[in-house]
Amino acid sequence: MKREGVERLNSRSLARETHTSTQPLFSLFPSMAVILKEVKDKAFSLYDSTITDAIQSESKPFKAVGIAYIRFAENEANLFKLLFMTENDQTYAHFNIDHHAASIIEDVEKEYGLTEEYARRLYFESWIATHGLASLLATKTLVLKDSEISTILDDVVRGTYEKLKREMENKYE
Repeated sequence: MKREGVERLNSRSLARETHTSTQPLFSLFPSMAVILKEVKDKAFSLYDSTITDAIQSESKPFKAVGIAYIRFAENEANLFKLLFMTENDQTYAHFNIDHHAASIIEDVEKEYGLTEEYARRLYFESWIATHGLASLLATKTLVLKDSEISTILDDVVRGTYEKLKREMENKYE
């Protein structure tokens, strides 16, 4: 899966990879759908540990999560595509799985002086740009250095923050 992607995952390729026939696979798993769910769960576990490590190792979790998301896309492109770029299953859509979102939004509120409503919007709008960058890197459409990724994320967050701050100030005047 990591090497060849979901398109190549079938009972024969899995049997070949595990040096067995398809019969033992289907004695353990009732269908390919169940196998695919297990693969997705394992991919998510790797993704989640990547995000958790980023949050725990950085003083600014908001930016750290964005960079970790992008690096996961670049380093684990096939797993990223499986989790975040498949149209038939929204189980792993970012906002369905990001159990870190609440604490990150709290950090955004404190760091940027925004209400929860505006902190959520900053998080969401920044994530859209982050996902775009991640998708471009996962598909090898774009190659960026760490410094370029950091600058782009900073620019997106800064511009979005300034717009939201003005909106918030106008709303509460």
